[in-house]
Amino acid sequence: MTSRHTIGAVLAIASCVALLTIVSPLSASARHIQRAPSHQQLFLILQGISSELTPEQAAANQGMGLVPQYWETGNNGVPGIVPFLQKEQFPNASFFVYSYQGNASNGNPLPYDCTQTFSHPLRADILALNRQITSILTNNPNFKGKQTDVYLIGHSLGGVVAFGYLAYLKSLGGLNGSLPKAPKARLKGVVTLDSPIGGVSGNRIYQKLIRDVFGRPQGCPGIKSLPHLTSVDNLVQIFSTTPKRSDPHGAKASLLQAIFHDPKQSNQTVAETARIPILTVGNTHDLIWDPRLCGIDGDFRSTQWVEDEASNHLAVYGRDFTEGKLICNPKDFQSNHLAVLHTSQVETGLNQFFPSGGVPTALTIASLHL
Repeated sequence: MTSRHTIGAVLAIASCVALLTIVSPLSASARHIQRAPSHQQLFLILQGISSELTPEQAAANQGMGLVPQYWETGNNGVPGIVPFLQKEQFPNASFFVYSYQGNASNGNPLPYDCTQTFSHPLRADILALNRQITSILTNNPNFKGKQTDVYLIGHSLGGVVAFGYLAYLKSLGGLNGSLPKAPKARLKGVVTLDSPIGGVSGNRIYQKLIRDVFGRPQGCPGIKSLPHLTSVDNLVQIFSTTPKRSDPHGAKASLLQAIFHDPKQSNQTVAETARIPILTVGNTHDLIWDPRLCGIDGDFRSTQWVEDEASNHLAVYGRDFTEGKLICNPKDFQSNHLAVLHTSQVETGLNQFFPSGGVPTALTIASLHL
């Protein structure tokens, strides 16, 4: 009897080992499936000043919009930010283009022309972003009632609108990632790229330069008929909320005060109290923010970033890179301003930052010591 029991026990153990051998690969597969995002992932792509969204671009990408600057490979061979992120971390994410004109009931963007990026008040643009996010999260069947992680990536004026959305949420009384009318969604990260979150100089010669650079036939010639560049005027108001030589200007200026007329709280305070990861990136060769090369007084490159304050409780980054020729030529102004959208260093930094505020070591901590 003892011998038979021993043999039975051995056979039982052997059977268990064989079973584990068969099951373990399935378990690994199951673990891989569990690592897939349990939440929906939603990106809002915000183009900058002088941009447009044609009817064809608005209808592309299943109506969510598609724009060359973010999707197409650059002349230097660097992929657009969207396909890069899709390949690296977000194959199942939805990428919507923000529209300065507004959106359909399901959040799909409406076409807009470049003059609207100049003629609209910033407050209206920020509220339009809020409406688009709300429409997607409450009316779009792919997101309605679902847990959703929301990310904003904005270039130039689009980054100001994205950061302004944080100020808007602050004006509502809280910044913990929660979103109006969408209790299951959370704002999980904001990225600004070459964005004057600290505003721009009101110098009249500089203001003429803005019209010359962006009003070229290859840019947005329609602004020549606009008596006022309202969005630029708003940027001047933001710039004026802190002394001219503030460093970094993007941290010490107050978008909240200038646009929402709340008691002064600096952009840095808004970033620190947001409790979400924030990455501000600027090009030290972006001549739009440093027109001295053209004989115009003022170096306000630090308008592009907040102070870098990463810790166990904060993921707030002010980073820079250097790209582009230093030539006083409107064409090079525009080229340097767009370089951030096709720079490998920046894309590596984005990959390090997403999805949860990792340190973007590919980008240096911004410090001009003005």
